[in-house]
Amino acid sequence: MKRRCLLIALLAAQAAWAGVYEQGLEAKNAGRHEEAARLLRKATSAQPSNIEAWLHYGMVLGWQSKYDEALTALRQGLRRKPENYDLGMAEATVLAWSKDYSAADECLARLEKKFPSNLEVALMRGRIAVWRGDLAEGRRRYEAILQKDPNQAEVLMGLGDIEMEEWHVSQAKTLYERALAVQPSAEIEQRLEAAKSQTQSRIDMGMSGSTFARQERDEWWGVYGSYSHKFRGWDAWLRVETGERFNLQDVTWETGTSGLVMKGIRTTVYGGVTPDASYSARWYADVSVSWRLYEKLGPLGRGDLLTEARWADYTSVGVRITRLGWQQQVADAWTVNAHWLHFSYDTGMEADGWLMSIAWEPKERWQFRIGAGQAVESLTTQTLQRGRSIRSWTIFASMVMPVSDFWHVRLDLEREEVQNGVIRYGMAAGCGYRF
Repeated sequence: MKRRCLLIALLAAQAAWAGVYEQGLEAKNAGRHEEAARLLRKATSAQPSNIEAWLHYGMVLGWQSKYDEALTALRQGLRRKPENYDLGMAEATVLAWSKDYSAADECLARLEKKFPSNLEVALMRGRIAVWRGDLAEGRRRYEAILQKDPNQAEVLMGLGDIEMEEWHVSQAKTLYERALAVQPSAEIEQRLEAAKSQTQSRIDMGMSGSTFARQERDEWWGVYGSYSHKFRGWDAWLRVETGERFNLQDVTWETGTSGLVMKGIRTTVYGGVTPDASYSARWYADVSVSWRLYEKLGPLGRGDLLTEARWADYTSVGVRITRLGWQQQVADAWTVNAHWLHFSYDTGMEADGWLMSIAWEPKERWQFRIGAGQAVESLTTQTLQRGRSIRSWTIFASMVMPVSDFWHVRLDLEREEVQNGVIRYGMAAGCGYRF
């Protein structure tokens, strides 16, 4: 009798925990992730041999960006059933979400040996190659899948994403349209609409000036306009600016280009001339290179080494400015930037400076930035006097935000204190239109 009662109690408990597992799946499918995680955690505690419970629990945690907890749960399931395909794919997926691309690719390589004809593994390896920035490898893997199955919608969409990344907009549209014909979905439609609305040209205009005029070196103003165009992932621009400072007026013309020269390396080259220079440089040239050293380092995101050299010739003196800096992603949408600057004049005079800022980009086309620096007279316009270097300390803030699908606005504020001189307050406001 006792044994029968115990058996009945055990069966009742199993039924109850099975109900908890089913409730957890229901919450997961309904998008109630916190509730699903709580219920599935209970299910795994009560039924640790339930491999499906570990799988769903790990994926729900991954969706909540709790990557370490998700991997722990999935590996609990893998410890009990190492050959389980779904758990292996889930582990690789969560590793990829956490941007540990090398570990994710290792997991997928092991799965590929066990399941050599599985297109889902090949697709995921292609995705990871793209996320890692290796577009050529991603393209190779996607095209290999299409040779086996030309109607793989996700592969067509992935190739479209590569074409967009390389700024081949018309090719991307064609691939998205093919994917949509195979498998209609809101995600593909959004990509197609984004490609159709993609712009290749942009016009910017704005004005800057001092907010408080107290004496000659306090007062200035300027207006500018620029046109830029994208071609195969490269930006090229032409800019003209006219302004007045120290009761002198200059017009400066500038042109330049910027783009990726290879994986993780972006270069920018530009220069300008001022035909009748008074306070501006008669000519200047600037070359900068950004070197992506890693995509993820522990809890930190991508890190870039920044190098730059600038040559400028003023009426009174020539100067070379060297910058060495570091840009570090510290959290999603947050980036810290620090520069050391060295000024070398053709008179033999030397000077050093620094520049630091932190930026927040909550979504595409939005940016908020604050910073401070010490340089020579101005961080933006080197107004030089023969035989001496006038130091300045600056704090600044800027904001860029869209006001429509094609228009955006920008606002900059600055306070500059010149050694043994004046305190300047300045601002700039501008807008841009993409077409």
